[in-house]
Amino acid sequence: MRASRRGARDLLVAASRSNARSASYRGVWLTAVRLASTSAARGCASWTSPARRCRHRALGGGARGFAADAADEHPPTACWACAAPFGASAEHRFFCDACGEILPARVAAPTRGADGAAPVLFRVLGIAPRFEVDLDALEAAMKRLQKVLHPDKFGARSERARAHSAEQASLVNRAYAVLRDPLRRAKYMLAARGARLGEDDDDDFGDDAAERRFATSSLDSDGDSSRAGAADSRPSSIQHEPTRAHEPVDPEVLMLAMETREAIEDAAADTDPTRRREALAAVAAAAAARESACVAALARAFDGDPPDVPAAKRATVELAYLARAREEIKEKE
Repeated sequence: MRASRRGARDLLVAASRSNARSASYRGVWLTAVRLASTSAARGCASWTSPARRCRHRALGGGARGFAADAADEHPPTACWACAAPFGASAEHRFFCDACGEILPARVAAPTRGADGAAPVLFRVLGIAPRFEVDLDALEAAMKRLQKVLHPDKFGARSERARAHSAEQASLVNRAYAVLRDPLRRAKYMLAARGARLGEDDDDDFGDDAAERRFATSSLDSDGDSSRAGAADSRPSSIQHEPTRAHEPVDPEVLMLAMETREAIEDAAADTDPTRRREALAAVAAAAAARESACVAALARAFDGDPPDVPAAKRATVELAYLARAREEIKEKE
């Protein structure tokens, strides 16, 4: 298996350094992908699937989100307690402006602001939709919201109010869990631009996807194509990229993943415990340095004007491979 990986690596090096786009280049690429895929099928499939996510669900709440769980239900357009219609707002709604009653986690309300709506999880915590975030401010926002949303605060209220408080508190937890993790944050921001890396993005993007489905169905049901066109032409800070199925992984990124895999295997194969620990620590340090570089590259790509979505996708795929490497090193220590 190692020989086939090294053969694929050599072909990937040749492919990545070639400037020609000839039939011979295409043949090198296809051969490399076939070898890499064969190697993956024999024992390292998780390394050639960049969409595989390290799942840290301790603070994540439900897997798919309230909006996804109730995708067929239209969200309310008015407060359930006082029936006051929702006015325009650029922020996530926790309480009714009219009566102060807690609201469900998803409502249908007009968007206020020339840049359109930011992704849901950024709105929940009240932070700008940028990749570079202040983790201390993120944690402070989560704790501040949990103080007022925790179900214990609603123990003497109606059953409906208690249910809404649990929904909102869990949504805050999920927003914090996604946005504090660089890999989940990157994949979430890619999904917001229509550049998802895999089906597992549904776990974190469920609320946004359902919000878009409802907005689209509302326009369709009104039968007003002029409104739909106006909505599509609205200026937005989030530019959506066309989704391309089976997009090939950058050959240099795939080569890095294969080399890191070999380094981990070589280090773990050492029978001397001291040398084994030192070798694994060296691989871990190199991978951590690459992770830091990927995070910096993601900040430049996402927060640039305009954002560089292809560069963000490449860095996200590499970060996914490195996260998997970190997991495997811990397993072998």
